[in-house]
Amino acid sequence: MKKILLGVAVSFLLFITTFLFCITTFASEEECVTWKQVRIISTEHEQTGTIVFEAETDGTAYKSVAITVFGKNFEVKSEDLAKLKGFPLNSLIIAHEAGYPRLGGYTVHFKLKRIYYKAKKLVEERVRVSINKGKGLEVHGPEAKMIHAPK
Repeated sequence: MKKILLGVAVSFLLFITTFLFCITTFASEEECVTWKQVRIISTEHEQTGTIVFEAETDGTAYKSVAITVFGKNFEVKSEDLAKLKGFPLNSLIIAHEAGYPRLGGYTVHFKLKRIYYKAKKLVEERVRVSINKGKGLEVHGPEAKMIHAPK
């Protein structure tokens, strides 16, 4: 009786092991879809008004970025569009802050990031388009930092 139970247990473990191996063998990896064009419209905010962000890319290079904030329209210049190259549109975060009056006051930030491996190190790179009431539009970056070093 013990031999039969042992045989059943071994057979069951072999079945489970084979099943789990097959599941991992046939699993596929997800890949993000590249966005070509976006238009984002925010809710009305007392300080910024309605924020509208419009951008178009060819997949990696930006063709245009137009932003409406503080009741004004802003266009990112071609030399600054080059700084955005390779940053995916689907990484966009829009944030705002009161800011200091002497530094231009209320500011809206449009942040993009990308993560990649370089020389076996994981790197995060960020770029920021900022518009404040006093200074207008500025592009900051890209700035890179290592986020993981293998042991």
